[in-house]
Amino acid sequence: METYTFYIDESGDSNTTKVRTERTGGATPYMVLGGVLVKDTDKKLIKNEINKIKKSIGKKTLHCAQLNHLQNRYFAKCITNLDVVLFGLISYKKTTEKASSYGTYSSHIGKDFWKYYHKCVTYLLEMLCKYMKENNITGEQVNIVIENSNSFKLKKFKNYIPTILNNPAWDEYNILRLIETNNIAVADKDEELLQLADLVAYSLFQCVDDKTSNYGIYETAYLNDLKNKFYHDSDINKIVPIGIKPVHDISQLNLIEDIQNFFTNLKNE
Repeated sequence: METYTFYIDESGDSNTTKVRTERTGGATPYMVLGGVLVKDTDKKLIKNEINKIKKSIGKKTLHCAQLNHLQNRYFAKCITNLDVVLFGLISYKKTTEKASSYGTYSSHIGKDFWKYYHKCVTYLLEMLCKYMKENNITGEQVNIVIENSNSFKLKKFKNYIPTILNNPAWDEYNILRLIETNNIAVADKDEELLQLADLVAYSLFQCVDDKTSNYGIYETAYLNDLKNKFYHDSDINKIVPIGIKPVHDISQLNLIEDIQNFFTNLKNE
């Protein structure tokens, strides 16, 4: 029986109370998650490939924020030769300020930013579960490894999944029953295969990050390099929202027209 590991990493941060604007500093307006599904039998091969990439560009680790543009392009192009499946999520934090019966989501969670992070992870896992169901993969076959950070509370998250599954108001989460919570673990960023998830998250984040040092330019090249590895609608080959989930809809991400069109038209070719 084939077994798999699903690696999750983020770009941006989970702070929702003080978000950067054009006039003030603060947390990133977007938080992005990247996920990579790897066959356990391929781990040795993939680690060898990662070591070749590190040797080629003269780096001890492949943390995308520490690589230059061409090094990241090289990293992305090398990954397209591997048998992996990619997933992504983009959340625009302004959507957490939308009013509901209990007020805004951001005011509801206060400074417990990990709750926002946990919610985003569940959205990513929904996509994974749909892929698992489509490919007859059981929860027992999949381990989930999430980057260790202050934004993720392993024990609380393991309790969170059964809590939402037992809430009849949240039937849309039923697909998460495929997840075996005992198979969820954390690992430090230097875990080699987490660096693949870092690449996916970084590639997505560069498409939406609006920091002034970008001069208003959004970088889509890395994601374009990786697009053929993403989970997608097999009938029309579209990646969004099957393999890349905008929370909750592409129109709510506040993207400039060119980038919204890029995501809308993004295809696995």
